[in-house]
Amino acid sequence: MMAFSLVVQFRLWDDLNDVERDRADHPDRVLCRAARLSHFYISLVVLFAANLLIVSFAESIESLWVLVALNVAFLVWYRWLRRLFDNAILDYHVVLLKYPIFIVSINAATTTEELIPIGLPSAIVYLCMCVFEVLDDRRLDIVTGTRTILAIEMAAMLLVSILMAGDLQERNRDAAWIHGILSALGGFAMLVTYGHYRRRLQTVGRWRYAILGIAFLWLLSYSAGNF
Repeated sequence: MMAFSLVVQFRLWDDLNDVERDRADHPDRVLCRAARLSHFYISLVVLFAANLLIVSFAESIESLWVLVALNVAFLVWYRWLRRLFDNAILDYHVVLLKYPIFIVSINAATTTEELIPIGLPSAIVYLCMCVFEVLDDRRLDIVTGTRTILAIEMAAMLLVSILMAGDLQERNRDAAWIHGILSALGGFAMLVTYGHYRRRLQTVGRWRYAILGIAFLWLLSYSAGNF
């Protein structure tokens, strides 16, 4: 429930900040067609309050502080820093930080021994969303450095998956081998996707969803191996 509510709150917040741009690029979206946005802002405040309430039930002061800090950081970014830096690549890297922080927030009361089992999936989630953002938003094609960053983050995503296999090796060798095979297959799929992107083929539109499937399989494999 907490994960779902956090995603809804921050996706709504993100769309409200992008509504002027989306009215030109995506006029069919609900927020773009709305005559007034006041009820959406009210919904945003209600979701924020609901998330604080959910966290308080979890009886984790660490999770509460992480959530409050995340909201303050995003408020500062959206209100001031986003316009100050005005960099498309930096913008999506900052905005997408919410996803791994959701994981950290939900698991903020974990012990030191659990940092790796939480940190590696968090890294996969973040890198996956960064890669998908480039593949999905064709406006980033003209931004200098996007192609290089895409290649680096695909490679980093594969490296984290290999580290997952290494972590599983200490507890479950069969699971480690399965994860290693999935890592190799996922790496090949990412290579094909990157090739489509470099050549600006129309098929990249379908291949961009492959990155989500790859990340899901890696997370599922790693989680199953840890049971």
